Amino acid sequence: DKDQENKEKGKMYGDKKRNAVNSSLQLGDKVLLKQKKENKLSTTFHPKPMMLLKKNGNSVIVQSDEGVQYKRNITQVKKFETQVF
Repeated sequence: DKDQENKEKGKMYGDKKRNAVNSSLQLGDKVLLKQKKENKLSTTFHPKPMMLLKKNGNSVIVQSDEGVQYKRNITQVKKFETQVF
């Protein structure tokens, strides 16, 4: 149907313009949580990695090593990559 084709075209155009990508985060992944920048020397992300507990749409729940849980938008977390030398 013509209406469905136009809707899909519009979605593809919008996704391309916004550089939309699917999240590669999985449950159990180690992630870094974005934090407020206090000054120009403070880091953008919390230095200790946290565990991803739950993912629901664009919201996630992460847990720190101390057991504190944080609910944030998925844009506020990024996957923790370990460096191998």
